Amino acid sequence: MIGTIGHLPYILVAIMVSICIYAALFKSNLFKKMLAIFLLTDAVNLLYILQGYRSGSAIPPIIPPGMDPSEFASIAVDPLAHYFVVTAVVIGLAEVATLTALIIYTYKYYGTMETKKIKELRG
Repeated sequence: MIGTIGHLPYILVAIMVSICIYAALFKSNLFKKMLAIFLLTDAVNLLYILQGYRSGSAIPPIIPPGMDPSEFASIAVDPLAHYFVVTAVVIGLAEVATLTALIIYTYKYYGTMETKKIKELRG
């Protein structure tokens, strides 16, 4: 039971990723597809944060004066995952802004956000 609880965040991230991939592939509304892609990037960011987390008494990645470096390395939080997440959030914001602009222009041009209707209108 304890092993399952320890893996619960990873299971939830896997469920979130699979739902987002399903929505991005099989929903016909462009806004729903964009939302699924945005949530997928959030799920990946959550996975990065989970990888950098240390259970127990984790300390920030700033070495206190007089602490042994090997002891510090065993209990400090990994900052690299957090750096990746900050970069990914900025990239995700640009991605959502670009997709939103494309969806707005698509709606103005075709009058709909449904991909099935857009395929029919192109004909």
